[in-house]
Amino acid sequence: MIGKTVCTILLALGSVCYAQVPHRSEGNSSSRLFGGYSLAFRDYAHNQDNDFTGVMNGWEIAYSHRVLPWISVAVDGSGFYRSDPGVIHPHTYFFMAGPEIAQRFGRHRLFVHGLIGGAHMNGGYSETFPLQSDFTLAEAIGGGIDTSIVPRIAWRVSGDFLHTNFTPGDGETNQLHDLVSSNGRISTGIVLRF
Repeated sequence: MIGKTVCTILLALGSVCYAQVPHRSEGNSSSRLFGGYSLAFRDYAHNQDNDFTGVMNGWEIAYSHRVLPWISVAVDGSGFYRSDPGVIHPHTYFFMAGPEIAQRFGRHRLFVHGLIGGAHMNGGYSETFPLQSDFTLAEAIGGGIDTSIVPRIAWRVSGDFLHTNFTPGDGETNQLHDLVSSNGRISTGIVLRF
């Protein structure tokens, strides 16, 4: 619920900011704001005691600003959720930034990026499944394609390899729980260009 509220607020703010920017041709667009649906391939509750696996649904918000003809600085935030009854269901959030390299081909813009930042996990963990650290370094390597719909709006499809280092509780618990550290995500949604 919190993730949907955050996503709605960020998209509304982005729309307001977009409306204030003078319109220019796509060739001069130096900033992009993306918002959409995201899916993580593996559940962050998976471990040796809980062999239930599945996907986690969520959202992604990203902003990039071009600093050189092919190079932009990108900032990315995403959240993933699971809420199956009787299953540990953590909420996992990522906040990352890094360089993005892009090239246009007609209506399409292909890009790759390398992002680094942090990830936070909460919800669903207790004394029976403790976390030594709920905040960890996170990295993402991936890319995608933006396809123009109208002059200022495009549709994005992207994919990333995510890596985290969440640490389970200490002592013997370390031997019992092997949290997901490598994951993948795919995202799709609207890009506003200004």
